[in-house]
Amino acid sequence: MNPIKLSVILPCYNVEQYIAVCLDSLYAQDIPETEYEVICVNDCSPDNGRSIVLEYQKQHKNLMLIDHDVNKKQGGARNSGLKIATGKYIWFVDPDDFVENNVFNKLVTIIEENNLDILHFNAKKINENKILSDYFYFPGTEKVITGIEYLKDDRVPYWKRQVTPWSKLYKKEFLTQNRIVFPENVFLEDNVHSLLSLLHCTRFFYLNDFIYYYRQNESSTMNQNVLGGAKLADRVRYEVECVSILEKWKNIDHEVSSLIIPMYRYHLINRKKSLLKMSLTELNAFYKGIKSIDKNNFIHQLSFKDNFIYRFPYLILLLTTALAPVFWFSRNLKWLISKFRV
Repeated sequence: MNPIKLSVILPCYNVEQYIAVCLDSLYAQDIPETEYEVICVNDCSPDNGRSIVLEYQKQHKNLMLIDHDVNKKQGGARNSGLKIATGKYIWFVDPDDFVENNVFNKLVTIIEENNLDILHFNAKKINENKILSDYFYFPGTEKVITGIEYLKDDRVPYWKRQVTPWSKLYKKEFLTQNRIVFPENVFLEDNVHSLLSLLHCTRFFYLNDFIYYYRQNESSTMNQNVLGGAKLADRVRYEVECVSILEKWKNIDHEVSSLIIPMYRYHLINRKKSLLKMSLTELNAFYKGIKSIDKNNFIHQLSFKDNFIYRFPYLILLLTTALAPVFWFSRNLKWLISKFRV
């Protein structure tokens, strides 16, 4: 019988400042270390985080370290951890955050006794260990429901739902049997994973407890240059994919699709406005990033690739660059003639 009940997976990149706090919280728990494992995935981080993990390894035999040869971003790091995880249940924790002390036994007991695919819970937002607010609050579910029933629960609008994987415990068998993994090499990997897991989920429970502490880290990947071309392209790609999943899902009813699809379409229309604020470099990164989008789905109707209005700043920059020598010569023609006469 597998003694490992829980695998905690940490995608590590530029978290030297916070990872010790996170690891301390993972070892301030109420089940023996022989019953869980902590897997740190070093995603080619340039900081000293790897050395800190190695120091913790000297004290904790259940701590493992994986080193990536190339950077795969958070989604790829989580997938690498999932591949070697031996626990019955999975928790994807971000290493610049931390968890409540002595909660492992409670979480594992609830998910095990109710035979859950997903156990969801609440979080608090913090900054330098000061609690700022309830990051997400949902009144909980009184009984075990399906993921689709949770999507239909109108007590909290869908766009306010927490899609992050760190707010959930997953049954590993549920993830592997349904082949639910994270998109790799992208900045935003949570939304597609969250939607797929909820659509597949037959046993879901929302625990109305605050278990997780999310750090408002201004230097994190999510908070740097949000309007950058590559990140905007990732947003568009995941929103398109989510709509495509919902449109093709056989067991979903109209009530769910009518709640969620318009939200994604609304966001997509607003993404177009962001193009007007971009530099030439960012625009190039954006159009390169959305090349993989299938022209047959509705994104083509929004004309991200073809709409002249939203390519206008890009065209003006190109035209200005091309005509710059002509403008210079026309403005300095008299000066040039005088030089030749001399």
